[in-house]
Amino acid sequence: MQKKTIQFSKFQIFYMKDEKNPETFEIRKEIFNDFDRDFSSNKGDSTAYRVVSDFNDSYAFFSIEFGNSEPWATTVTDVKTKKKRANPRKADEAELRNQIFAYYSFNEQMLYFSNQLKKRFFANILENQLHYKFVIKEIYGDVDSFIESIDTVKEVRFTSTDDLFSNNQEQRLALETLTGTLAPTRLTIKTEYRGSKYYIKNIAHWIRNLNKSQKNEALKNLVVKGDDANGFEQIFNTENLISKVGIQVNKNEHGIVNRLEVLSAIKSEIEKNYV
Repeated sequence: MQKKTIQFSKFQIFYMKDEKNPETFEIRKEIFNDFDRDFSSNKGDSTAYRVVSDFNDSYAFFSIEFGNSEPWATTVTDVKTKKKRANPRKADEAELRNQIFAYYSFNEQMLYFSNQLKKRFFANILENQLHYKFVIKEIYGDVDSFIESIDTVKEVRFTSTDDLFSNNQEQRLALETLTGTLAPTRLTIKTEYRGSKYYIKNIAHWIRNLNKSQKNEALKNLVVKGDDANGFEQIFNTENLISKVGIQVNKNEHGIVNRLEVLSAIKSEIEKNYV
């Protein structure tokens, strides 16, 4: 079998229970309790698709096959003999030769998607099944643009390395009091801000310093979440913006890949890089 490379881009995804209320919610595994594991449907009059899903405590995985009945020709040509014959496919039939894969990590709260041009298509599938409004968004990688884009802060999370507290005696003593040791192997800190009074301007300096510390490798996995003026959640996360996640899988003689092989490969790649 030949190999095929599939590139997954990273996105944030959330849903709204009511379009009139801009409050957003993170994806939890319970939301998929009633999601059909295998179903077929259509988009408009010419696009047919099939969705097969897998869920567990760590991830939600979606394999989508789709195709169009149009355009349609009355004849087909044999590429080897160059001979033409009547098209065996009817005008209202479609071959589901296109494949899209989506992997959502509940641990990272991150969507890995194999075709960024089809984000709205995937969101529509979720909306038709779950009856919520879904939004798939890019991730900010520039701290100043992020700070300018939001009004209030909801969460700051990062993992420190040994170097983060080494140059500040007061912080070192506080760390020892908190953890019982001067040199924990790894310390993950998560601060949450409730309500609408925690304005970004109050901690913008701290966030910039954290971003500088990350560049100096004194911390990693820096994530900041906040709301913009319209109440929509925005995320700053440089590590998840770094690169796409690529996998290699086998494709059959018709160019189709096995969804379980894709699931195994992307799951392994994500778990290898996620700390």
